[in-house]
Amino acid sequence: MLILRRRAQAEELLDRPDVTAEDLDRSLRDLETANRLLGGRRALLPHIVPKLRDGLAVLDIGCGSGDILRLISGVAREKGATIRLVGADINAAVISIARRRCLKYADIEFVQASAESLPFADSSFDVVFASTFIHHLGPANAARALREAARVCRGRVVISDLVRSDTGWFAAWFIGKLMFGRLSRRDAPTSFRRAYTPGELSKIAASAGLSGFNMYAGWFRMTLVFDRRDVGCASASPPISTTSCRG
Repeated sequence: MLILRRRAQAEELLDRPDVTAEDLDRSLRDLETANRLLGGRRALLPHIVPKLRDGLAVLDIGCGSGDILRLISGVAREKGATIRLVGADINAAVISIARRRCLKYADIEFVQASAESLPFADSSFDVVFASTFIHHLGPANAARALREAARVCRGRVVISDLVRSDTGWFAAWFIGKLMFGRLSRRDAPTSFRRAYTPGELSKIAASAGLSGFNMYAGWFRMTLVFDRRDVGCASASPPISTTSCRG
């Protein structure tokens, strides 16, 4: 890692309050594409969906357009399981887009809320996850968000995000030029500059009071899995390598 040795503080255009509705909609569609084609789903879903069961309550923090929630809903239907799915995002415009895209999913609901102050009681959900979200927060804010995720969870917390690396930055820049809209062409490489390394995220999780978690790391993504108790989710095989973090 020659260029991105230190995490950048650069702002992503998606996070700006003056982003247009058209740009926001396209950016969320680009994120769906990245989740589908570039490993976002593969890094996250194996830790959540293999043993979905009736009555499960799932929370997506920083839910974006709700594409991951729609996938989980589909898997649950195939298994004949009735579950509750909740998406939370601080941006009202994002919530509006998510609701529109999930109109056909009666089991999905959305709440406008900050990841650092979730409007839910302790132990409200069996699974709490965040996908490609934690890099939007600085270390102190990320620790608060992880504490909140653990507080509202009675089972499994899954945090999946990018890994900061020169290779990832270049791949995001190149793919963005080919596939993405105006915002994402700029934001994709910026996201890799803002991303954490597995070691950095492990330290943040430990400072948030999480212990006994596992870190799964691959080429461009990492996934932190913290279990409060067995929620029936099978452990996934990491894409490339695994770092197990205890404490």
